[in-house]
Amino acid sequence: MVNRFYSVFLVMLCGSVHAETEKVDAPPVHLGLYYESLCPDCRQFIVKQLWPTYSELSVILNLTLVPFGNAKVTKDGDKWKFTCQHGPKECYSNIIQTCGLFYITTMKTSLNFIKCISADEEPWQAGAKCAKSLQVDWEAIFTCANGTHGNSLEYEMANKTLTLDPSHQYTPWITLNGVHTEKIQGQAETDLFDLTCEAYKGVKPSVCNMAKRKHFTSNHI
Repeated sequence: MVNRFYSVFLVMLCGSVHAETEKVDAPPVHLGLYYESLCPDCRQFIVKQLWPTYSELSVILNLTLVPFGNAKVTKDGDKWKFTCQHGPKECYSNIIQTCGLFYITTMKTSLNFIKCISADEEPWQAGAKCAKSLQVDWEAIFTCANGTHGNSLEYEMANKTLTLDPSHQYTPWITLNGVHTEKIQGQAETDLFDLTCEAYKGVKPSVCNMAKRKHFTSNHI
């Protein structure tokens, strides 16, 4: 049993490394994810679809991650006040993830940080241990999230979400090359890996031509 799981891990690892070294001969696919940190469907999408897909197809996939979702924003003196669908803990976790996106230097590590938080049973307090596990600067992220910088960065996320055209109706809200349709949404939530391979206009990475794999393996995180 151990050998079987180790073999699967090696196949995924080799596939990811090989994909990152393959030639890119067309513009990458642009995927936008507009989400909120305590939304169960958002967390499930990040853990079960986005992270496995990006791990293997980062060479042809550009991500825009926007942690705000169905929140509301109002001016409060010289700062912004956020009211989130799942309460203050979600607002805090949104800002933690926003500051992570600002301070972590690569998208792969940023997404890994967000995936780690999303998979935790208490996402609002998982930032420190996830940062430690990935060796990223938790002090910078924490200071950002609890200060004016994080407040202004989260307002940028609010603005990106509230100016979507068409306006978002739910979370997660997914765009492909700047476009949202119910068909794109359904395909992304069901099999983002295949959708990304299909959307790429160049020569497909070799991993796209392997036997179809099921990234979505459970209804729960």
